[in-house]
Amino acid sequence: MIGYSLFAAFLVIGLLFASNYIFFRHSLQLAREIGIAENDLYFQLFEQQRSTMTWLFLGTATTIYGILFVGGVLLSHRIAGPIFRMCKEFESVSNGEPLKEVKFRPRDYFPELARTYNGAVQRIVASKKP
Repeated sequence: MIGYSLFAAFLVIGLLFASNYIFFRHSLQLAREIGIAENDLYFQLFEQQRSTMTWLFLGTATTIYGILFVGGVLLSHRIAGPIFRMCKEFESVSNGEPLKEVKFRPRDYFPELARTYNGAVQRIVASKKP
């Protein structure tokens, strides 16, 4: 999931960067074709704009990748954490350890899984009492 998001971001930013590169290259070629001298102020301004756009793209790409990575890790932990917790609980029960209720973190997904499992644990424990 994180990989797909990062790939999509890389693809979009790459396409934007490529279009920016093509635009500047085409503009530079056009300026030379119409006869603007290489030492003209236009070329200095042009290079400054190209440099600014490159740094802007690099900064934007880094920020977007960072946000997507951190968000993806947090999201995957909210999904995988409860599943991992339940697997560990089933493993401990299968090893003969006593049944115990499970608790998920407040913002984890699948809270109904913990409620259902805890309800089953309560019924089993209650049925074993004399």
